[in-house]
Amino acid sequence: MTPIQTIHIVSFNVPYPPDYGGVIDVYFRIKGLFEKGFSIILHCFDYGRGEQTILEEYCTKVYYYSRSTAIKYQFSKIPFIVITRKNELLLKRLAADDFPVLFEGLHTCYYLDSPELLNKKKIVRMHNIEHQYYGMLGKSEKNLLLKTFLLIESLKLRRYEKILNFASKIVAVTPYEEAHFNSRYGKTVWIPSNHGQNTVECKTGTGKYVLYHGNLSVPENADAVIYIAKTIVPKLPNVQFIIAGKEPKQNIKSIVAKLKNCKLKMNLTHDEMQNMIQNAQINLLITFQPTGLKLKLLNALFLGRFCVVNPAMTSGTGLEDMCITGKNAKELCQTISNYYSKSFNNEELNVRMAHLTQNFSDTATIAKWSGLFNSTANK
Repeated sequence: MTPIQTIHIVSFNVPYPPDYGGVIDVYFRIKGLFEKGFSIILHCFDYGRGEQTILEEYCTKVYYYSRSTAIKYQFSKIPFIVITRKNELLLKRLAADDFPVLFEGLHTCYYLDSPELLNKKKIVRMHNIEHQYYGMLGKSEKNLLLKTFLLIESLKLRRYEKILNFASKIVAVTPYEEAHFNSRYGKTVWIPSNHGQNTVECKTGTGKYVLYHGNLSVPENADAVIYIAKTIVPKLPNVQFIIAGKEPKQNIKSIVAKLKNCKLKMNLTHDEMQNMIQNAQINLLITFQPTGLKLKLLNALFLGRFCVVNPAMTSGTGLEDMCITGKNAKELCQTISNYYSKSFNNEELNVRMAHLTQNFSDTATIAKWSGLFNSTANK
């Protein structure tokens, strides 16, 4: 019998409920590794989500650490997202045994170069090239104070990234980011995000609406909604659009309310959102930040019919061939017109099933994580 492999996982946030990008990846990785036979000691920073008893179903132990966000940390040379996750008790617990450690994100890497962990196997999951992500957030932010913080944080993260030299392995979220980290630090592999899907459940036939979905309180997604509402929806008066997501701000509500062929669906449950995605004719996914792997794209490909995207949504992800791309508003409008009445058939379903099941299902990705831990543990 293969002995149970025990690992530490250090999460930047409490990974439940799995309701946004990075947390979705962490939660379903924990669940998948548990089902694969791993014993997991979970460490997570709590700053508002609270203790979640469901995590005890998958983890041998769950430790919670408070995250201090005192203003003094903004004056540190260490990035704010890193130094605010410093905790000596975390270090003591990680150093108490020989088990490998998975650090979820650069956020959790304060102790990566610690002498107490010198002989540890240390794997870092990079959810983004963080300095690029924060730089893009800063450029699009309109609040001057927050803009300044984000741009300074981007500079700090660029310098701090060198701490990855102390990792045993770096795990990137896209092929593009694998190349970035390999060129600087080597020892990088690509494993797509975990997302809870193992089977492609797309419906054949046609749907009756075009759907954009996302957390509408996030500026990146709000910008996408405004772009769609101003440059696409008015040009296609005979197409029904739905914008779905949680916590839209008043400007989003006002913009959508003026459009006759567009509805806003707010704060849907997980099951309601999954049904919206599955029953749409087209999942329209737009982003202006080509960083990381957008989990809503994977979700739409596993559940929905046609996926129409702009280049930034799929750039460097390995999912380009699964989507129909429009480079600008004119091309996106034409593509939506072309596919709005087209039947999603079994041939298209089979192509998607073959590609996604082999490369992007949780079964496939957890097998890669399992192999990585076992090979890392034995080297």
